[in-house]
Amino acid sequence: MAIGAWHEGALLLFLFSLSGALEHYALHRTHREINALTKAAPKMARVVLPDGKTEDRPVASLQPGEVLQVRPDELFAVDGSVQEGETAADESNLTGESVPVGKQKGAQVYSGTLNLWGVVKVKVERRAEQSSLQKIIALIQHAQHLRAPSERFTDKFGTRYTWLVMGITATMFFIWWLGMGKPPFQNIGEEKSAFYRAMTLLVVMSPCALALSIPSAILAAIAWGARHGILFRGAPPSRNWLR
Repeated sequence: MAIGAWHEGALLLFLFSLSGALEHYALHRTHREINALTKAAPKMARVVLPDGKTEDRPVASLQPGEVLQVRPDELFAVDGSVQEGETAADESNLTGESVPVGKQKGAQVYSGTLNLWGVVKVKVERRAEQSSLQKIIALIQHAQHLRAPSERFTDKFGTRYTWLVMGITATMFFIWWLGMGKPPFQNIGEEKSAFYRAMTLLVVMSPCALALSIPSAILAAIAWGARHGILFRGAPPSRNWLR
């Protein structure tokens, strides 16, 4: 605005605002994917009583040692082991493997996976909050708060770089004005003023796009991975991820 470049200034403000909006959208989408995983978890389970009858109970109240009856096309409520019956489970939402996994007596089953065809009795081995599905949700939530090396670098470097850019801009203004004899503020014909040149340099050296793009890209990747069965546990170089 100070050098009369209203259109360019408006465009810069629009681009930076758009980058911020995209970051918020990516964060919202990540939360949405986490909520979708949470909603997919069963809320009720069918408990087998000592007399052989069944009773529906909230999954949160299940205790290790209790026996559940799981019918075809129902989700396993908690992690456990098959005590009676035979079936196959669709575990693609946890492992990404689309091929059904056979389950016989003694086989492990996992919360949130789908019982495909057989009626089985499952012994509860872990409480609902300790299940594989809840652990994965916790890992995704934790990954949101971890900062990648690129983010840590920009945070650490950003403040120093800002002061460096301001210093270089001010120095070049005086060099163009006092050292090279350019007009200080007013453009004269085709001759650009020292202030105009300094503001141009300031815009060119601005690191805002880099600082805004990195968080957006990381959050978008976490959300995309959650939808496709790839769950990021942390950022490189730790290489802690689950698939």
